[in-house]
Amino acid sequence: MTATVQPTLDGTISRNVRARRIARGWTQEEAGRYFGELTGAPWSNAVWSAAERQTRPRDWTATEIALLSRLFACQIGDLFQPETPIPTCPTCGQEVPR
Repeated sequence: MTATVQPTLDGTISRNVRARRIARGWTQEEAGRYFGELTGAPWSNAVWSAAERQTRPRDWTATEIALLSRLFACQIGDLFQPETPIPTCPTCGQEVPR
């Protein structure tokens, strides 16, 4: 019997962060810079890349999650949703504001 591996909560957040960054058309460098505007310390491309990795997900802090919801203009709970497509405009492809 093959065991299925359930994604961790941190892995789910990492996947959603990546999906939301891509939906906005941002590079990892841009996302790190924008995140730095909220935190006071930008994340390098390497740090952002590692944070998006699902195979060894980041141990997200409550503060980071709250700031990510501001960065992506979403509800905190949206970052915890499993495999939920991000609503996008059918015309331009941009994420639909809530």
